[in-house]
Amino acid sequence: MSTSPKTFTRLLTTLAVAGVLLSACGGSGGASPGQDQAPAGPPDEAAAQEEGKVVVYTSVDTKALEAINAAFTEKYGIEVEYFRGDSQDAISRLLSESRAGGAKADVIETSDTPGMIFLGEEGLTTPYVSAEAAEIPDEYKDPEGLWTYTRLTLGVIAYRPDKVEAPTSWAQLSEEPYRSQLALFSDSQGSGAARLWTLAEELGWDTIESWGEAEPLRVETPQLLRQTLERGERAVGIAQNDNHALSSRADTDGAVDFAIPEEGVPLEPAAIGLVTDSPHPNAGKLYLDFWLSEEGMEILVDVGKKYVSRDGVGHPEGAEPLEDIPLILPDYEAYAEQRGEALGRLQTIFGGEWGQ
Repeated sequence: MSTSPKTFTRLLTTLAVAGVLLSACGGSGGASPGQDQAPAGPPDEAAAQEEGKVVVYTSVDTKALEAINAAFTEKYGIEVEYFRGDSQDAISRLLSESRAGGAKADVIETSDTPGMIFLGEEGLTTPYVSAEAAEIPDEYKDPEGLWTYTRLTLGVIAYRPDKVEAPTSWAQLSEEPYRSQLALFSDSQGSGAARLWTLAEELGWDTIESWGEAEPLRVETPQLLRQTLERGERAVGIAQNDNHALSSRADTDGAVDFAIPEEGVPLEPAAIGLVTDSPHPNAGKLYLDFWLSEEGMEILVDVGKKYVSRDGVGHPEGAEPLEDIPLILPDYEAYAEQRGEALGRLQTIFGGEWGQ
Protein backbone atom coordinates (compact mmCIF):
# COMPACT_ATOMS: atom_id res chain seq x y z
CA MET A 1 0.00 0.00 0.00
CA SER A 2 1.46 3.36 -1.03
CA THR A 3 0.27 6.33 0.95
CA SER A 4 1.21 9.48 2.84
CA PRO A 5 3.49 9.87 5.88
CA LYS A 6 0.59 10.87 8.14
CA THR A 7 -1.36 7.72 7.33
CA PHE A 8 1.76 5.72 8.11
CA THR A 9 2.36 7.31 11.48
CA ARG A 10 -1.27 6.95 12.51
CA LEU A 11 -0.87 3.25 11.83
CA LEU A 12 2.21 3.04 14.06
CA THR A 13 0.52 4.97 16.86
CA THR A 14 -2.40 2.54 16.74
CA LEU A 15 0.01 -0.38 16.96
CA ALA A 16 1.80 1.14 19.93
CA VAL A 17 -1.46 1.63 21.81
CA ALA A 18 -2.50 -1.92 21.03
CA GLY A 19 0.82 -3.22 22.38
CA VAL A 20 1.61 -5.44 19.41
CA LEU A 21 5.10 -6.49 18.33
CA LEU A 22 5.96 -8.20 21.60
CA SER A 23 6.11 -11.61 20.01
CA ALA A 24 8.75 -10.35 17.58
CA CYS A 25 10.96 -9.09 20.37
CA GLY A 26 10.38 -11.80 22.97
CA GLY A 27 7.93 -9.98 25.23
CA SER A 28 5.14 -11.67 27.12
CA GLY A 29 2.26 -9.29 26.46
CA GLY A 30 -0.13 -8.05 29.11
CA ALA A 31 -0.03 -4.66 30.82
CA SER A 32 2.75 -2.37 29.84
CA PRO A 33 5.23 -1.46 32.60
CA GLY A 34 5.95 1.74 30.72
CA GLN A 35 2.32 2.77 31.04
CA ASP A 36 2.56 2.55 34.85
CA GLN A 37 5.37 5.07 35.09
CA ALA A 38 4.71 8.71 35.90
CA PRO A 39 5.95 11.02 33.14
CA ALA A 40 9.36 12.55 33.85
CA GLY A 41 9.38 16.26 34.60
CA PRO A 42 11.32 18.91 32.67
CA PRO A 43 15.12 18.95 32.92
CA ASP A 44 16.94 20.93 35.59
CA GLU A 45 19.74 22.56 33.61
CA ALA A 46 21.91 23.25 36.66
CA ALA A 47 21.55 19.65 37.79
CA ALA A 48 22.34 18.47 34.25
CA GLN A 49 25.59 20.44 34.29
CA GLU A 50 26.48 18.96 37.67
CA GLU A 51 25.91 15.48 36.23
CA GLY A 52 28.61 16.44 33.75
CA LYS A 53 27.83 14.18 30.83
CA VAL A 54 25.13 12.35 28.90
CA VAL A 55 25.33 8.91 27.29
CA VAL A 56 23.40 8.13 24.11
CA TYR A 57 22.94 4.90 22.14
CA THR A 58 21.98 5.48 18.52
CA SER A 59 22.06 4.22 14.95
CA VAL A 60 22.24 7.64 13.27
CA ASP A 61 25.16 8.29 10.93
CA THR A 62 28.32 9.32 12.77
CA LYS A 63 28.76 12.62 10.93
CA ALA A 64 25.30 13.86 11.93
CA LEU A 65 25.67 12.48 15.45
CA GLU A 66 28.95 14.23 16.09
CA ALA A 67 27.54 17.51 14.73
CA ILE A 68 24.57 17.27 17.12
CA ASN A 69 26.85 16.37 20.02
CA ALA A 70 29.24 19.25 19.31
CA ALA A 71 26.38 21.76 19.13
CA PHE A 72 24.89 20.41 22.38
CA THR A 73 28.21 20.58 24.22
CA GLU A 74 28.87 24.10 22.96
CA LYS A 75 25.44 25.23 24.17
CA TYR A 76 25.39 23.53 27.58
CA GLY A 77 29.00 22.60 28.38
CA ILE A 78 28.00 18.97 28.91
CA GLU A 79 30.11 16.15 27.47
CA VAL A 80 28.41 13.56 25.25
CA GLU A 81 29.48 9.92 25.21
CA TYR A 82 27.91 7.64 22.67
CA PHE A 83 27.62 4.14 21.34
CA ARG A 84 26.85 4.06 17.64
CA GLY A 85 25.86 0.83 15.91
CA ASP A 86 23.06 -0.44 13.76
CA SER A 87 19.51 -0.31 15.11
CA GLN A 88 19.55 -3.79 16.60
CA ASP A 89 22.95 -3.15 18.21
CA ALA A 90 21.62 -0.15 20.14
CA ILE A 91 18.53 -2.04 21.34
CA SER A 92 20.49 -5.17 22.25
CA ARG A 93 23.10 -3.23 24.21
CA LEU A 94 20.46 -1.48 26.31
CA LEU A 95 18.58 -4.74 26.93
CA SER A 96 21.76 -6.56 27.97
CA GLU A 97 22.83 -3.83 30.37
CA SER A 98 19.39 -3.54 31.92
CA ARG A 99 19.18 -7.27 32.51
CA ALA A 100 22.70 -7.27 33.96
CA GLY A 101 21.87 -4.72 36.62
CA GLY A 102 21.38 -1.28 35.14
CA ALA A 103 21.47 0.72 31.94
CA LYS A 104 24.45 2.95 31.27
CA ALA A 105 22.66 5.04 28.63
CA ASP A 106 20.47 8.08 29.24
CA VAL A 107 18.93 8.35 25.76
CA ILE A 108 18.32 5.88 22.96
CA GLU A 109 17.59 6.81 19.33
CA THR A 110 17.18 4.09 16.73
CA SER A 111 15.30 3.21 13.57
CA ASP A 112 14.19 -0.13 15.05
CA THR A 113 10.58 0.88 15.74
CA PRO A 114 9.52 -2.59 16.98
CA GLY A 115 12.47 -2.55 19.36
CA MET A 116 11.62 0.92 20.67
CA ILE A 117 8.03 -0.12 21.34
CA PHE A 118 9.28 -3.23 23.11
CA LEU A 119 11.59 -1.18 25.34
CA GLY A 120 8.61 0.92 26.41
CA GLU A 121 6.47 -2.15 27.02
CA GLU A 122 9.19 -3.57 29.25
CA GLY A 123 9.59 -0.33 31.21
CA LEU A 124 13.12 0.30 29.95
CA THR A 125 12.20 3.70 28.56
CA THR A 126 10.27 6.19 30.62
CA PRO A 127 7.44 8.54 29.59
CA TYR A 128 8.72 12.03 28.88
CA VAL A 129 6.97 14.78 26.95
CA SER A 130 9.61 17.20 25.74
CA ALA A 131 8.60 20.83 25.39
CA GLU A 132 10.07 20.60 21.87
CA ALA A 133 7.55 17.89 20.98
CA ALA A 134 4.86 20.56 20.68
CA GLU A 135 6.30 21.28 17.21
CA ILE A 136 6.03 17.64 16.16
CA PRO A 137 2.67 16.32 14.89
CA ASP A 138 0.80 13.98 17.21
CA GLU A 139 1.00 11.26 14.57
CA TYR A 140 4.77 11.18 15.12
CA LYS A 141 4.59 10.62 18.90
CA ASP A 142 3.71 7.76 21.21
CA PRO A 143 0.54 8.67 23.17
CA GLU A 144 2.25 7.62 26.41
CA GLY A 145 5.32 9.77 25.73
CA LEU A 146 7.66 6.77 25.48
CA TRP A 147 9.14 7.78 22.11
CA THR A 148 9.02 10.47 19.45
CA TYR A 149 9.91 10.10 15.80
CA THR A 150 12.99 11.99 14.67
CA ARG A 151 14.41 11.07 11.25
CA LEU A 152 12.50 9.38 8.43
CA THR A 153 14.50 7.12 6.11
CA LEU A 154 13.40 6.08 2.63
CA GLY A 155 14.63 2.92 0.87
CA VAL A 156 15.38 4.12 -2.67
CA ILE A 157 17.05 2.56 -5.72
CA ALA A 158 20.62 3.85 -6.03
CA TYR A 159 22.20 3.41 -9.45
CA ARG A 160 25.09 4.39 -11.71
CA PRO A 161 23.86 6.35 -14.77
CA ASP A 162 26.97 5.33 -16.72
CA LYS A 163 25.89 1.69 -16.59
CA VAL A 164 22.09 1.69 -16.39
CA GLU A 165 19.20 4.08 -17.00
CA ALA A 166 17.14 5.31 -14.07
CA PRO A 167 14.74 2.49 -13.15
CA THR A 168 11.08 3.52 -12.96
CA SER A 169 9.82 0.34 -11.29
CA TRP A 170 11.06 -2.20 -8.77
CA ALA A 171 10.10 -4.92 -11.26
CA GLN A 172 12.76 -3.68 -13.68
CA LEU A 173 15.48 -4.85 -11.29
CA SER A 174 14.60 -8.44 -12.27
CA GLU A 175 15.62 -7.70 -15.87
CA GLU A 176 18.88 -6.86 -17.61
CA PRO A 177 20.85 -4.65 -17.50
CA TYR A 178 19.88 -4.24 -13.83
CA ARG A 179 19.71 -7.92 -12.87
CA SER A 180 23.43 -8.62 -13.09
CA GLN A 181 24.34 -5.36 -11.30
CA LEU A 182 22.38 -5.74 -8.05
CA ALA A 183 23.68 -5.15 -4.53
CA LEU A 184 21.92 -4.82 -1.17
CA PHE A 185 22.75 -4.44 2.51
CA SER A 186 21.85 -6.63 5.47
CA ASP A 187 23.70 -8.20 8.38
CA SER A 188 23.51 -11.19 10.68
CA GLN A 189 21.07 -9.37 12.98
CA GLY A 190 18.57 -8.64 10.23
CA SER A 191 19.32 -5.01 9.41
CA GLY A 192 17.63 -4.19 6.13
CA ALA A 193 15.22 -7.11 6.46
CA ALA A 194 12.13 -5.11 7.41
CA ARG A 195 12.22 -2.94 4.29
CA LEU A 196 12.75 -6.00 2.05
CA TRP A 197 9.80 -7.69 3.76
CA THR A 198 7.73 -4.53 3.22
CA LEU A 199 8.65 -4.59 -0.48
CA ALA A 200 7.78 -8.30 -0.66
CA GLU A 201 4.35 -7.68 0.83
CA GLU A 202 3.75 -4.84 -1.64
CA LEU A 203 5.29 -6.29 -4.79
CA GLY A 204 5.00 -10.03 -4.15
CA TRP A 205 7.66 -12.45 -2.97
CA ASP A 206 8.25 -13.58 -6.54
CA THR A 207 9.89 -10.20 -7.22
CA ILE A 208 12.23 -10.58 -4.24
CA GLU A 209 13.00 -14.17 -5.27
CA SER A 210 13.90 -13.03 -8.77
CA TRP A 211 16.46 -10.64 -7.25
CA GLY A 212 17.90 -13.50 -5.22
CA GLU A 213 18.22 -15.67 -8.32
CA ALA A 214 20.51 -12.96 -9.75
CA GLU A 215 22.89 -13.52 -6.79
CA PRO A 216 23.26 -9.86 -5.77
CA LEU A 217 26.31 -8.71 -3.87
CA ARG A 218 25.42 -8.50 -0.20
CA VAL A 219 27.20 -6.06 2.12
CA GLU A 220 26.54 -5.36 5.79
CA THR A 221 25.68 -1.65 5.93
CA PRO A 222 24.27 1.22 3.86
CA GLN A 223 27.71 2.84 4.04
CA LEU A 224 29.31 -0.20 2.40
CA LEU A 225 26.55 -0.30 -0.19
CA ARG A 226 27.30 3.31 -1.04
CA GLN A 227 31.02 2.54 -1.42
CA THR A 228 30.22 -0.47 -3.59
CA LEU A 229 28.40 1.70 -6.11
CA GLU A 230 30.89 4.54 -5.95
CA ARG A 231 33.74 2.13 -6.77
CA GLY A 232 31.72 0.72 -9.66
CA GLU A 233 31.65 -2.84 -8.27
CA ARG A 234 27.88 -2.87 -8.84
CA ALA A 235 25.56 -0.43 -10.56
CA VAL A 236 22.29 -0.87 -8.61
CA GLY A 237 21.64 -0.66 -4.85
CA ILE A 238 18.34 -2.15 -3.67
CA ALA A 239 16.48 -0.13 -0.99
CA GLN A 240 19.45 2.08 -0.16
CA ASN A 241 19.07 4.74 2.54
CA ASP A 242 18.01 7.95 0.82
CA ASN A 243 20.51 10.08 2.77
CA HIS A 244 23.44 7.98 1.54
CA ALA A 245 22.11 8.05 -1.99
CA LEU A 246 21.68 11.83 -1.87
CA SER A 247 25.16 12.40 -0.43
CA SER A 248 26.68 10.01 -2.94
CA ARG A 249 25.08 11.90 -5.83
CA ALA A 250 26.57 15.16 -4.57
CA ASP A 251 30.00 13.72 -3.74
CA THR A 252 30.39 11.93 -7.08
CA ASP A 253 28.98 14.74 -9.26
CA GLY A 254 26.16 12.45 -10.31
CA ALA A 255 28.24 9.35 -11.00
CA VAL A 256 25.85 7.69 -8.53
CA ASP A 257 22.21 8.78 -8.51
CA PHE A 258 18.94 7.41 -7.14
CA ALA A 259 15.39 6.81 -8.29
CA ILE A 260 11.93 6.76 -6.71
CA PRO A 261 10.03 3.89 -8.40
CA GLU A 262 6.43 4.42 -9.42
CA GLU A 263 5.20 1.90 -6.82
CA GLY A 264 6.75 4.00 -4.04
CA VAL A 265 9.54 3.42 -1.52
CA PRO A 266 9.53 1.83 1.95
CA LEU A 267 9.60 4.32 4.82
CA GLU A 268 11.55 3.54 8.00
CA PRO A 269 11.25 5.98 10.92
CA ALA A 270 13.65 6.42 13.84
CA ALA A 271 12.49 7.20 17.35
CA ILE A 272 14.10 8.71 20.44
CA GLY A 273 13.32 7.89 24.06
CA LEU A 274 14.50 8.52 27.61
CA VAL A 275 16.03 5.53 29.40
CA THR A 276 14.46 4.56 32.73
CA ASP A 277 16.61 5.09 35.86
CA SER A 278 19.49 6.43 33.78
CA PRO A 279 22.71 7.67 35.43
CA HIS A 280 22.33 11.26 34.15
CA PRO A 281 18.58 11.90 34.04
CA ASN A 282 18.62 15.68 33.73
CA ALA A 283 21.36 15.70 31.13
CA GLY A 284 19.43 13.01 29.29
CA LYS A 285 16.27 15.10 29.14
CA LEU A 286 18.21 18.18 28.10
CA TYR A 287 19.91 16.20 25.32
CA LEU A 288 16.63 14.69 24.11
CA ASP A 289 15.11 18.19 24.04
CA PHE A 290 18.04 19.45 21.97
CA TRP A 291 17.71 16.57 19.50
CA LEU A 292 14.03 17.45 18.94
CA SER A 293 14.66 21.19 18.80
CA GLU A 294 14.73 23.19 15.60
CA GLU A 295 18.52 23.41 15.87
CA GLY A 296 18.93 19.67 16.34
CA MET A 297 16.54 18.78 13.54
CA GLU A 298 18.20 21.20 11.14
CA ILE A 299 21.52 19.44 11.80
CA LEU A 300 19.86 16.14 10.84
CA VAL A 301 18.62 17.73 7.61
CA ASP A 302 21.75 19.72 6.69
CA VAL A 303 24.49 17.36 7.86
CA GLY A 304 22.69 14.01 7.92
CA LYS A 305 20.63 14.66 4.75
CA LYS A 306 17.58 13.27 6.54
CA TYR A 307 13.89 13.97 6.37
CA VAL A 308 12.64 14.82 9.87
CA SER A 309 9.42 14.86 11.85
CA ARG A 310 9.40 18.45 13.15
CA ASP A 311 7.09 21.02 11.55
CA GLY A 312 8.78 24.02 9.97
CA VAL A 313 12.05 22.25 9.21
CA GLY A 314 12.70 21.76 5.50
CA HIS A 315 13.91 18.76 3.56
CA PRO A 316 17.49 17.98 2.51
CA GLU A 317 18.93 20.13 -0.26
CA GLY A 318 18.55 18.38 -3.59
CA ALA A 319 15.77 16.07 -2.35
CA GLU A 320 12.07 16.18 -3.16
CA PRO A 321 9.58 17.29 -0.49
CA LEU A 322 8.43 14.24 1.44
CA GLU A 323 4.78 14.89 0.63
CA ASP A 324 5.57 14.45 -3.08
CA ILE A 325 7.00 10.94 -2.64
CA PRO A 326 4.79 7.80 -2.71
CA LEU A 327 5.49 5.70 0.38
CA ILE A 328 5.11 1.97 0.98
CA LEU A 329 4.02 1.37 4.55
CA PRO A 330 5.27 -1.45 6.77
CA ASP A 331 2.54 -3.39 8.56
CA TYR A 332 4.35 -3.87 11.86
CA GLU A 333 1.61 -6.05 13.35
CA ALA A 334 1.98 -8.51 10.49
CA TYR A 335 5.77 -8.26 10.65
CA ALA A 336 5.69 -9.13 14.35
CA GLU A 337 3.73 -12.26 13.59
CA GLN A 338 5.80 -13.25 10.56
CA ARG A 339 9.27 -12.01 11.49
CA GLY A 340 10.89 -15.41 12.03
CA GLU A 341 9.36 -16.79 8.86
CA ALA A 342 10.35 -13.66 6.91
CA LEU A 343 13.98 -13.81 8.05
CA GLY A 344 14.14 -17.49 7.17
CA ARG A 345 12.72 -16.78 3.76
CA LEU A 346 15.20 -13.98 3.10
CA GLN A 347 18.03 -16.29 4.18
CA THR A 348 16.82 -18.88 1.67
CA ILE A 349 16.58 -16.27 -1.09
CA PHE A 350 19.83 -14.39 -0.53
CA GLY A 351 21.93 -16.71 1.64
CA GLY A 352 23.90 -15.76 4.74
CA GLU A 353 22.67 -15.02 8.25
CA TRP A 354 19.61 -12.80 8.80
CA GLY A 355 19.05 -13.07 12.55
CA GLN A 356 16.12 -14.62 14.37
